[in-house]
Amino acid sequence: SRQVLFLIPLVLILPTFLGLTGVFLAPACADVISTFIAVKMLKAFFDKHGQNFFFSK
Repeated sequence: SRQVLFLIPLVLILPTFLGLTGVFLAPACADVISTFIAVKMLKAFFDKHGQNFFFSK
């Protein structure tokens, strides 16, 4: 899940560079990374199955 894969590492890494602000930015960064990966996976799915996947009879 997002919390394990992205949020925890970002909470540990970002404060090194941004201080306390990094702790507050970590959830937003985790959401952006998760969204990017979801979009890439969705694109790969449609490339594989074609656009007619949801409209097949």
